[in-house]
Amino acid sequence: MNKLNLILTILSSSIVSAILTSFVTLRIQNLNYKREFYKKNIDKRFKALEYVIKITDELRLTVMLDEGKMCNRIFTQGKDYYNGFYLMMANPVNIIWISKELAAILLDFNIFLLNNITNKIEKNNELNKDDFIKNIGVENNRKIKDFRVKLEKQILTDFTEMVHVRRFIRKSKNKTEKLYHLKK
Repeated sequence: MNKLNLILTILSSSIVSAILTSFVTLRIQNLNYKREFYKKNIDKRFKALEYVIKITDELRLTVMLDEGKMCNRIFTQGKDYYNGFYLMMANPVNIIWISKELAAILLDFNIFLLNNITNKIEKNNELNKDDFIKNIGVENNRKIKDFRVKLEKQILTDFTEMVHVRRFIRKSKNKTEKLYHLKK
């Protein structure tokens, strides 16, 4: 082997190794990027579910009134407390990060609160709004409990699906299929 062939062999092996090294490095960076992407998506989904869990925690608390009737706590603390809860409900998480099913339950619950409770409270002219709100809470206690149970079941389902980001993204394309008519 002459010197020229030896130099060409060394150069070609160096070029091939540089190309292979670059390819492997790019592949590793791509895998790291995907792993970070999934970690960030899972983290955002987890935070969104934590927010919904705060709502269900609030709905879990019930109070027995003097008359022996059960009422959710959000109705026993006065109008300001209920309005604070309703604002928390009306501005839940960005629905991109929760499942289509959970978003639908939250939307149904939000519409229920608006149509059946908030509008009645706003239209009420009674002097003692706190007692009026408690009565509405007693009337709707069962329905609110049913919404809480639905939310909790769907949260558990979503936790089991949390790491399946691709499936979640495919399933969540069109979250606004339902149209609602609000009562005035």
